[in-house]
Amino acid sequence: MDYMAIAADLSVILWVHDYQQSLAVENRHKRRGPTKLADIWALNGSWKIPLPLNDQGQPIGLDGKTFIQWLGTFCYNGLLCPLVLVGWPKVPENYKQDCWTEIEYIIDPDIVKPPDQMGWAMHILGVLRRNWRTKLKKDHVKLGVTKEQLLAKTLHRVMEDQWSKMVNYWFDEKTVTLSNKNKVSQSKQKEIAMSGTQSFAQISDDMVKATGVAVERADVYLKVYHRRDGIGVTPRAQENIVSTF
Repeated sequence: MDYMAIAADLSVILWVHDYQQSLAVENRHKRRGPTKLADIWALNGSWKIPLPLNDQGQPIGLDGKTFIQWLGTFCYNGLLCPLVLVGWPKVPENYKQDCWTEIEYIIDPDIVKPPDQMGWAMHILGVLRRNWRTKLKKDHVKLGVTKEQLLAKTLHRVMEDQWSKMVNYWFDEKTVTLSNKNKVSQSKQKEIAMSGTQSFAQISDDMVKATGVAVERADVYLKVYHRRDGIGVTPRAQENIVSTF
């Protein structure tokens, strides 16, 4: 595989990975519930958080990291970002519009300038929501723990009715079968990024700040897909690294 082909593949990988990580003021406090980053939620709209964007309209820098963390707190409030239905695309549009209104209320207007910025932000929120659901399942669905035991639990960051629906969904026979199939597929995954919760856009920006020079997509790939010993995280990743560098 030549360098241009690798670069073409990387443009898709970077885009996918970046995706992977509206009521009145008097009503906002009624819906918000317990959250982290309370200082951001407490802003009254008279001052907005500056949010630097890269040339693709994606948040970068320290404020970009804070924005993603803050966006994740939407998932702790079932009235703002419900954890049911299962798929984010199935969630009614009015919830997404409410979330976008919250973003516009807090963040500097620059975030709304790139085309379809709401679509990008909602896609990221969908990923964060999925990750939160996954964490809840991982933390609570254990070998030997029954559905009845989980239904009896009360979680302070999950609404009771939404928790019961998720538990019933997790223990549904079709869901268990699908989950087992997904585990097999994941075990065969050819490339596993070592980037944690950071997007590729954020990693690229950090690299530029550290070195003072522009970085190529292939440089970001090398950083994300190799271990500290310099070996690729998977045979496929190692093959790409060897053929490119």
